[in-house]
Amino acid sequence: MISGACHEPLRIGPPDLFLPGLVVGCLPYDGLRMSTLECFFSSSCISTILTYLEYYTQIDGSPPINFVPPTVLPITISPLDNSTPSRFSKNTSIGILLDEYFLEEWTVTSSYEDYFAACAPTHCNFEYVTRNNLLYVATSVLGLYGGLMIGLRFITWNAIRLYRLMKTRICSHRATAQS
Repeated sequence: MISGACHEPLRIGPPDLFLPGLVVGCLPYDGLRMSTLECFFSSSCISTILTYLEYYTQIDGSPPINFVPPTVLPITISPLDNSTPSRFSKNTSIGILLDEYFLEEWTVTSSYEDYFAACAPTHCNFEYVTRNNLLYVATSVLGLYGGLMIGLRFITWNAIRLYRLMKTRICSHRATAQS
């Protein structure tokens, strides 16, 4: 959160000229978040900003010695319209506006029919993600155990039969070879 001790009103031009709602903070981001748009609702405040845009043009940042405010402003900017209805007041901080994404109203409408009509997908994949409960895990482990037992019995039984068959044939070949 921004420290309240680390801000002061924004000064522009002569030392006694403050702009309403604009704040200088410890960091530019802090000053921006603490500032309001109050100045931008006033044409005189905007004119003041435009008048003193070139006030700090010295390389060292010091105020100019012979500054003469321009008689014609470099650009024309219209103030914000205070009569436009908004849920935010003109004194709402820019930080709050940023947190609210500058949105007045958020309306969510979901229509899968309209989506599929607009996108016209050629195929649709559906994925159903769930966490396994204890019963599912237990039955899966028992099923795996049972399957392994049957498979190992089959392999072991056939391996023993094959071994005996081969032993019998080898012994019978030896017996016929010796006689």
